[in-house]
Amino acid sequence: MAATDEEKGMNVKEKLWQTLETVAPKPDPSSDMVKYDGFDADFETWVHRRYKKRIVYRFNKDFVLDMAALQRICVQFRLKRISEQAFNIVTSTPKEIGSLCKELDGELQGYTAALRDMEYMDNFGLTSNTKDPFTITTETTSQQAMLRDVWKNLLNPGSEERGSAKNADQGSGGLLGSKYNEGPGTAKNSKQALESLLRSEQDSIPGPLDRKKQFETSQQPDYRFRKKALQKYLKVFALAVVGNLFLIGPMILMVLKPGLITSLVTTSVCVTIFAAVAPKFLDKIGDVMSATAAYAAVLVVFVGTSGGGASV
Repeated sequence: MAATDEEKGMNVKEKLWQTLETVAPKPDPSSDMVKYDGFDADFETWVHRRYKKRIVYRFNKDFVLDMAALQRICVQFRLKRISEQAFNIVTSTPKEIGSLCKELDGELQGYTAALRDMEYMDNFGLTSNTKDPFTITTETTSQQAMLRDVWKNLLNPGSEERGSAKNADQGSGGLLGSKYNEGPGTAKNSKQALESLLRSEQDSIPGPLDRKKQFETSQQPDYRFRKKALQKYLKVFALAVVGNLFLIGPMILMVLKPGLITSLVTTSVCVTIFAAVAPKFLDKIGDVMSATAAYAAVLVVFVGTSGGGASV
């Protein structure tokens, strides 16, 4: 008897699961990635261990809450929902695929928007904490007071009310103990208050970053864009060197070896090479033609002013 669509779907699910078990990753002991118990660790546990120390961390003497890390968590969970929809489509019947694709369309649009937002946040990654709108830091006085209040209320529920906060500070059983005394100097001493929270048993903020490893591991929160920035700088510097060689090289050659043939051959070869390289960096045909014409004009002007074509 022929198998039904549901039975075929179950067979596909079993094969997919067997495939996933076959390719299950094994943790690398030498890796800087957060360690977890192989493929048996659930997704939520992995995400929590992977990103929790990148959300709130210490940089020098200040505290930083990184919204870009929160955005990355959201992207991970969007990927999970997209994966679920994809597996549902693979194991669905022909009649169900239309509605499933409609649901997947919304998830894909949300994922694309989340990636655009994350790229926008990344553009501020190399600015100082005070100039980055996607970080909350104790470098500014108002944010100091805000973070102090958030942590105080988290560790001592109910302390957002002035009366209960005062009673909690006076009680010996409170999580904050006598570390928080409301008064005129509270905002001024907010960093010290946060430092005392770090020493609390309930605290989960990691210790200071290891400055020696700032360029060695991508897991350091404040340096997640430094490697990317260094690569971009080296790329731009290399292009600048190549551009200089395209201009200075032919000129040096025509000065050291003056003559009509040298000038013609050097100009023709260099313009041809430039025209072949330009399309790799310029998308529009008009831009390529303009750049090539400008480069050729520079060489022609140099030949004319230096008298390269006057002698044989």
